[in-house]
Amino acid sequence: MSLQFRDKKKRWPPSKPVQYILSCLLVVVALAVLIGWLYIRFVYTEPTPENTSPDSTITGEVELGDTSYCLVIVEDVGYERFALVKTVPQDTAISVTPLSPTFETKDGVLYALLKKYGPAQTAQFVAQALDLPSLHYVSFSITDVENFFTRLGENLRFTIPEDISYKDENGATIRLKAEEHKLTPNQIAALLRYKQWESTANEIDLTARVVTALVNQCLRPDKSLKGYFELLSNTAVTDLRIDHFNAYRSSLEYLASKNDGAIAEVTSSVNE
Repeated sequence: MSLQFRDKKKRWPPSKPVQYILSCLLVVVALAVLIGWLYIRFVYTEPTPENTSPDSTITGEVELGDTSYCLVIVEDVGYERFALVKTVPQDTAISVTPLSPTFETKDGVLYALLKKYGPAQTAQFVAQALDLPSLHYVSFSITDVENFFTRLGENLRFTIPEDISYKDENGATIRLKAEEHKLTPNQIAALLRYKQWESTANEIDLTARVVTALVNQCLRPDKSLKGYFELLSNTAVTDLRIDHFNAYRSSLEYLASKNDGAIAEVTSSVNE
């Protein structure tokens, strides 16, 4: 018969009240440890520099994008118009340069290139002719322009450079003085179709002046830049995509914050 050694005293689990007391003590100890760790963490740990924002540099300044170029095209046959937008965030500057439809490249004049190759290839011809690193494009028909301003929901403050008169869709004569107006979408479309300018320069510069007025009026901190981009994408033919907008958004927001109503300027036309 094998020998077995057993503790003759029976051990019973603690009573319920004792169990509750032990549980409470454990909770109190755990809380004390947690509070002590948090105190040490936030009081004695050196704060890290706040430089994790994707739109900020180490110095806290906005990280600005490089100079960019975009060719704005009105592509109706017989009414071809071109304007080159140059954005330089580092200089807080936007310039809009008119390009004549007869601007000469090694491949031909602009209006003929547009008719033969379309806006995308025409933009490449302009980039090569002006030795630009890259060039986006936005192309509208005049109907697209009218639709854009209709959906924009506000008239355009624009100074007409000379007195003009034209017939509206009902045959009525419309006269506009050489002064600032708040142009309706229909009036903007009529200007783009207008052919009786006394000054050829006023006709060539028109699209650049419309683009400049639009930028100065709408590139504001209280406006929705993403909303404008979506409107542009839905009314124009363009190679600009949402990834381009996102990459340049901080620069656009910076320029909007600096816009005093005249951030964009029309520059001299490029020689034909």
